[in-house]
Amino acid sequence: MDKTQPLLLIVEDDSSTRFILTRILGQSGWRVLAVPTVAEGIDLLEAKPACVLVDLQLSDGRGEALLSRIREDGGTSRVVVCTAVRDKSRLEGLGPLRPDAIIHKPIELKELLEACTAGDPQPARTVPS
Repeated sequence: MDKTQPLLLIVEDDSSTRFILTRILGQSGWRVLAVPTVAEGIDLLEAKPACVLVDLQLSDGRGEALLSRIREDGGTSRVVVCTAVRDKSRLEGLGPLRPDAIIHKPIELKELLEACTAGDPQPARTVPS
């Protein structure tokens, strides 16, 4: 891993989705760490990721717990919620946690890259082939 690249943390319990996101975002200029659980995601917050991509429905809990922890700790990570959840009240409930972006599955590559790079620092904006 190139330590000059900004760090992106992916918290996604579906192994195929996690693999694809890791590959795409790695090829787009990020140094990527990817884990399947809220607990592991919380442990990796010490690495001070520039961006955290988190699913809401995880095998060991809800992604909101990770987002809440980031905000409580005063973390400066950009947080992108990536979810299949369509429940309007649950999504509106994220408001106080101030996610920087919410994108819905199935994921559109352009939307994902824009959501992850809208803040600083920005990786090279390349779309993998």
